[in-house]
Amino acid sequence: MRFCLAAAVGIAALVAASCGGVTDPSKNTVDTFTSTLQVGAVNVHQFNAANSGEISVIIKALSPVTNAVLGVIYGLPQSDGSCAAINGNAGSLSSVVISGAIVKGSYCLAVYDYFSALSVPENYTITVSHP
Repeated sequence: MRFCLAAAVGIAALVAASCGGVTDPSKNTVDTFTSTLQVGAVNVHQFNAANSGEISVIIKALSPVTNAVLGVIYGLPQSDGSCAAINGNAGSLSSVVISGAIVKGSYCLAVYDYFSALSVPENYTITVSHP
């Protein structure tokens, strides 16, 4: 009986590993997106999570206004090029804007002029850490 239980647990572990279990965050892929956000606009970037695990989105650079606040959404890409929100937040330079769990799949990141606060186009670099 113990052998059967141990064998069943071992087989379950192998199946989970072969199906792409949760990825350790230290082994995440980091995608970097650099663009210019026009006043009142939205920029959409796409990425793929190869596995389930954790997502973290950080604003790495802003110019010319280094204290600008940007809105950021991660979600599901739509056929019209938009991004249907799963999670979103606003953030500034060096802030973790989004963090949490993510499952394997295709996703998008929408960066937008939060409350139409920009007065000039804003250059940004944003990173997405994901499995």
